[in-house]
Parts: sequence; C-alpha cells; structure tokens
Amino acid sequence: MNINDLAKAQLGQTGSFYTDDATNPITLTGGTSDIGDDLEIKAITAITATTFTTLTSVDNARFLSNAAATGIDANCDTFGSVQIPAGMTIYGRWTTFTLAGGSVIAYLG
Repeated sequence: MNINDLAKAQLGQTGSFYTDDATNPITLTGGTSDIGDDLEIKAITAITATTFTTLTSVDNARFLSNAAATGIDANCDTFGSVQIPAGMTIYGRWTTFTLAGGSVIAYLG
C-alpha cells in the first residue's frame, strides 16, 4: 500500500455507482476498500436536481446529514430537504441514503 492508494480511497476512487431510485434506500453492506477499511460513500454528485429522504453520515457531529446534529454542529440545521442542483458534488462520509427525487453518482472510498 502506498500513499497514492490511500489518497485515492479518501477521494472516493475505490468505485462508484449511479442511481435514480427514489423508492429503496442505498445501504453499503460488508464491502471493504483497497486499504481494508469498511466502504463509505465519500462524495455524491447530482446528475439532475436531487433531494434526499435520508442521508446518514458515519458521525453526525462532523459530517452533513439529515439527522439531528451533535457535537460541534449542535447549533446547525439538519440537511433536510435541501435540493442539490445538477452538477454539484457534496463530500462527506455516509453509509446510507434514500433519494426523494433526482439522480446521482455516488463515489466509494
């Protein structure tokens, strides 16, 4: 393992997938990245204007989520039904999301 592999994994270059499924949650289960860590969604790019029903981070105190914020973000609003415009990428560490509408490419790391 070299430093380039570590950087790629952190930037979501371990894999990606497309979805426009507004019915079923997208949940990562049991996969591992090239560096042996559990897979997470590192970035989400909106292909069309997108909203989320759920967006679950690995740590609500540090990463964007629609769950109640804790820790350093305790006074911040939740992500809620904010619309992500087409072409915008958001970065974080998520395990699950459900689209309310739109389509995305999610990058794994």
